[in-house]
Amino acid sequence: MSPVAKCYRKLTKEPITVHSKELIVDVQNKLINKDPIHRSVYVLDKQKKLIGIITLNELMKIIAVRKGITTPKAMSINRLFTFISEDTKAEDIMCSPISVKLTDTLEEAFELMLIHDLQELPVVDEANSVIGDLNVFELLREINDKIIN
Repeated sequence: MSPVAKCYRKLTKEPITVHSKELIVDVQNKLINKDPIHRSVYVLDKQKKLIGIITLNELMKIIAVRKGITTPKAMSINRLFTFISEDTKAEDIMCSPISVKLTDTLEEAFELMLIHDLQELPVVDEANSVIGDLNVFELLREINDKIIN
């Protein structure tokens, strides 16, 4: 199967990145004000290395809790307080980074998306710096083209 390098910038030209200390309200604003094709925000450390991911679904849960809308899954008290706090930072809600490199295959990327329930993956270089992202639509278009042709 084709490498990630072949299709990773066809839809999303520039990934959304935030610093680990940025407040969640700022993270939300970055995601909401960008191209709606984005499904994740990538959290970087001071050296601009990938340290986490915040998905659109995770941000939706925070908004739901803050608006008093019930969420389908129960949350711990600590998690609930984190979601309510105005001081919540990106590092407080990010999940572990899952990424691909340019040389990884689309099949490997697809498996990671399925296993981790993600709709986009950061593409990193050898130094773990984010150089782009691979959106599920980019991947599906490429896979579909291979099946049809």
